[in-house]
Order: sequence, then C-alpha cells, then structure tokens
Amino acid sequence: MGLQSDMSRGAFDPIIHPRPDGLQLSYQFPHRIYDSKVYPVQSPNGSTVIIYGHDFGIRILWRGGKNFKKENPQQNGWAEKGAVNGVESSDSIMIIDSDDEEPPSPPQPEIALPVFEDNEEEIDPSRPFENIIQYLDVKLGTKVLGVAVPSILPGAAQFLNSISPILSSMIVVTVVCNDSSARVVTVPLTPPPLGVAGAEYWKPHIVSLGEGSVQGLPATTALTFTCQRPKDEDSNRRSQSRGRAMKAASASVEIWGILIAIHTADGSGKLSIYRVPFTGETAQGNLYNLSTEPQFPIRQHFLKSPASSISFSPCQYPSDRHSQLLLSFTDGSVKVYSCLSRPQSPTLDRKRPGISTEMNDTRGRWLITLYTEFDQLPGEVPRRKSIVDAKWALGGKGVIALLSNGEWGVWDFEGSHGEIIQQGRSPSSLDSFAIAGRVSPLERTARPQGHADLSESKPPQFAPLTPSTRRIREDALFKGTSNITAQHATRGGICIVPSNQTWDQPADESVLLWHGARNTYIPSLFSLRNKNNKQGLFSNNQTGPQPALVENINLLGEIQKGIHFLSLPKSNSKHGPIPTILITAEHRLIILAKNLLDSAETGLKSQSQGENSVVEENDQTMLQRGELDLTGMGRVLAGMTVGGEASFNRGIQGSSLFS
Repeated sequence: MGLQSDMSRGAFDPIIHPRPDGLQLSYQFPHRIYDSKVYPVQSPNGSTVIIYGHDFGIRILWRGGKNFKKENPQQNGWAEKGAVNGVESSDSIMIIDSDDEEPPSPPQPEIALPVFEDNEEEIDPSRPFENIIQYLDVKLGTKVLGVAVPSILPGAAQFLNSISPILSSMIVVTVVCNDSSARVVTVPLTPPPLGVAGAEYWKPHIVSLGEGSVQGLPATTALTFTCQRPKDEDSNRRSQSRGRAMKAASASVEIWGILIAIHTADGSGKLSIYRVPFTGETAQGNLYNLSTEPQFPIRQHFLKSPASSISFSPCQYPSDRHSQLLLSFTDGSVKVYSCLSRPQSPTLDRKRPGISTEMNDTRGRWLITLYTEFDQLPGEVPRRKSIVDAKWALGGKGVIALLSNGEWGVWDFEGSHGEIIQQGRSPSSLDSFAIAGRVSPLERTARPQGHADLSESKPPQFAPLTPSTRRIREDALFKGTSNITAQHATRGGICIVPSNQTWDQPADESVLLWHGARNTYIPSLFSLRNKNNKQGLFSNNQTGPQPALVENINLLGEIQKGIHFLSLPKSNSKHGPIPTILITAEHRLIILAKNLLDSAETGLKSQSQGENSVVEENDQTMLQRGELDLTGMGRVLAGMTVGGEASFNRGIQGSSLFS
C-alpha cells in the first residue's frame, strides 16, 4: 500500500492529437492496464474520479475540478503549531482528580482537509484541457484484473439524499486479483492535499474476502449498497401507537453495508454473494469503517454455463430491486437473480389448504430469463444470437444487450407504465427487443468461390430462364455473390449514464457501445423508445438526437479494452458534440475531450446568436417588402446554404448507421 501525493504539473503530460470535434489525450503508463472504471460521484471539488487496475494494484486519478489553494506554511494545518503563551506544544499537563477514574484517551490528530480555489483555473493555451490534479496509488502486490464501482440509478448521483450517505464522502470499490482473492478498497473521496505523504486519513482501508474466493479466471465482480435493520422491525411496525418515533428510532440503528457479487469460471461457473457491513462512522472526517471480521459468502450458486458479465440494479435501497443481479451469458440468454429476497407475508389466498406460507427465500430467487432471437444462417443449425455484454437500462426496468453480430437491443420487460404487469402477460414471454439498432452499418463482402449463397440472389421459383437470370446464376456459381454481412466480434462493452437529471422531464439515458474496433454513441434512449416501430427507427428522416459513430481514434497500435463516459451528456444538445469519453487500452488511457478554447469561443458565439436572430428577422421582413439590399441578400443565401448542407449531412449519417 502506497500513497503518492507529490504532484507536479508535468506528472501527467498526455500525447495530444487533434480531432475534428476536439482533442485526443493519450496518457502512457509503465504498467499494463487490465480494467478501468469511472466513479459515479464527483469529489467535493468537482473532480472526476478514474480508477484502474494494473500489475501492482490500483491507481485513483482526480481529473478536473477546482485545484488546491496555495497556502502559507504558517496557515498549513499540517505544520507544527508554535508556542502559545510561552508554552510549547510538546509540554503537557495532566490533572487526575481521582485514582479510580481512567486516564483520558490521547487526543486524535487534527485533520486538515485540503482547501480548494474558489473558481477553476483559467484556460492555459498550451494545455486547453482539464488536467489530472492528483493521484493515489494503492499497492496490493498482485495484478488487479477487474474493478467494480457501485451502481446508481440515473440521476441519483446529483441528488445525494437519495443514495447511501457513504457515497458522499468515500470511494468504495471491489477488485479481483490474480492471486485468487477479491478485496474491498475504501479511500476518502476528497483528493489528498499536495505535500502530504503517508497521512493516516488518506491511507486506504482494505478488506479481503478470503483466500481462494476467486478460484477460476476470468472473474467478474459487482457491488451495491444495502442496509440491514433489526429483526424485530416488522413487529414494531405493526404497533400503531408508536408512530413516527419508532421510525426515527429504527432509522438510527440501520446498519449500512455493501453487497458484493463475484462470478468465477469454476467448472461451469460459480456465483458467490458477500455482505460486508460498515461498523460505524469514524470520529473525524465523516468516514466509515468496514468490518474486519472474516467474510464468508451468504449465497453460492453453480451455474449451467459461465456468465460473461454481471451487474447490480441501479435502484437504491430501500427499493427491493437494489439487490437484483443481472447476469448475461454468451449462449444468448440474460437472467435476473434476487440476492436478498424478502419472505413473503401470508395473505388470505395463501391461508387456503394446500398452499404453503413458509417462503423464506434463503437462497434467493431467479426472477426472469430473457432470450435473444435465433440467428438463421443458411446451411447451419439455428442457434440464438450470442451476447457480448448486457447492462441495466430504463432506470432498472429494462436491459440493453450487445450481440456478437453488431446488433443491440433493449428488453423493456415492464413497459413504459408497467403494461406487461397490467395486461397479465408473463415477462418470460419476451422474445424480441422493444428498441433495436446496429453498432455500425452492414458491409458488403464477396464470398469466396464455392461458398456462394443463392438465397439472396436466386430468382423466384417459377421465373422464366432469361439472359438476366442466367447471368445471375453464373455469377453465383463461379464468382461468388456480393452479400451484406455483419462483422462478428466477441470483444465489446456497454456504458450507460443518465442524460437528463431534471424532475420535470422523464428520465433519459445515453449509451456508449463498443464492438470490436467500432464505437457508437446513442444520445437518447428515450427518443428511440418513443419510436417503438422499426419503420420509424430505421428511417432516414428521423428527428431528435441520432446515434453517431465515434471515429478518428488513434490507439497507437494497442487494443481497445473498454469505453466509459467521463462527463454526462447534455439533454438539450440535439446534434451537439459527443461528450468526454474514456477509452482503455493496454498501456494507456485515452480521453476524447473537447478543446476548452473552442468551448470558450462557442460560448461567446452563443451570446451573439440573439443578435444574429434579430438580424435574420429584419432581413426576412425587408425581403418581403422588396427593400433588401445586396448585402442582406448575401446573408440570406448564406444561411440557406448552411442549413441545407447540415440537414443533408444529418440525413446521410442516419441512413448509413441504420441501413
């Protein structure tokens, strides 16, 4: 375990590549990167927290936000205090009134939290991007193959009152290591101040889940926050005389903890569920300590086949869905498992003879299984389309899946207003996506000779033999047909974040899809969800935010290993730029960011848009009256040309992506 806090300005100097819509920042590291995540909550100074696993542990980066304020040594809280009234701080006087009283506990050292600037730094023309202001190294002595951060409901990160209070002050992650162990690492959310090395406050707290908890690699992990109440809470709730006083008392004794799911490739796949409680709040710093007792799994399941990815529901406690775990399998199925299913109370129907009322659900419950459609390939046995990755969507009421052939889709197993439940339809009957699309347009590839597919080029069954049909058959037999095929890939991932955090509008989400060597940005799932038919989804004259390919990425010869959002998209950007994106490579982190100088100019231009609109209205009025001069006519023609080219380009992009 090590702490690095001496941060010079040139400690993280990226390789800068210009892009049509901004900059590409490539941060080179001497170690190999296995996994990276973006923490869902920003630090108190507004920094974005990036966590990645490498050969020796994990590294935490604080990017952007307000920088540290430069203080005088006399005002530094970590400096030694001088003499007070002629008495040095080393001198101490202890008065004991009675021999029976215990001596007072030694005073804890004061914690001087860092002080940040009131405003963010001015834009440096030589570095027109957000800098990494601090980093923290947590050395574990082994390779960290996987990192997991808490799942949060879209929009909950902005309103910290609706999530666990621990998230507002601490970073909590779980890691899967190469030494067959899984560990929980907690550190303060506030970045350590400059020049403070080995401070006790910023030392990471590490809890191991036991040796041998990861016996099969590869392994994946997920975590969420949960809360445990006293066993007699239900009986207390039945008492109607205690009212709100009992609710306040029960809230004061709630024990927060983290629910951890670990999937390993033991045999055909093993799922283990751990529950680690927090022992309480520390005396200083508003931090929480994890229990140091030996941890054992509370649930264990051996699966029929290994899962490719797992993730907890973004719903938060006290919702019953907060413990629902999503598992995706490469055979084309997705399952939802409830880790902490509550015992169902007996009702009038269950009291009838022949119906058991004891449903403790001590082993959890499998709630639903979703399947992809069959892939009809000529000459092959029909099989379901393989799944590369799957994540929760629609605020925890749906699932978005990425298929190996480049298709993606959303299962809306509750409908926009719970229609499935109201109509009495079983969720297990879902066999098609409510929203569907493709990562990239289909490409035409010529099949090799002797493997021609006649299903797409052969004429109708009773068509007469004409020179045209004869030519088609000759091309199919001797040259091979030009077919539209999809590029299959087994490497990919999904990142979904909220794009609308306002209470007066329906929740919306933005998605990043990584499939092989292609990346796609979906600005709004809500707009695609409204177009619930394929004709509207795949047409060229769509309105609203449209999916776009993320191109012009220079990986410098390395392989992409992940993609994440670094900034939340803006819901009012109809055709705006792509938000800041983090791409993980083998030895570097690549950030696709906007040029802050261009953004400042854009802000100035937006201020002048009001003036331009007034000029355009005056030009149109004078044109109708026949009083417009040559200069005004030139402005009108220029506006018509720019508007026509923009609409034409948007139509071309939409048709190429959804053809």
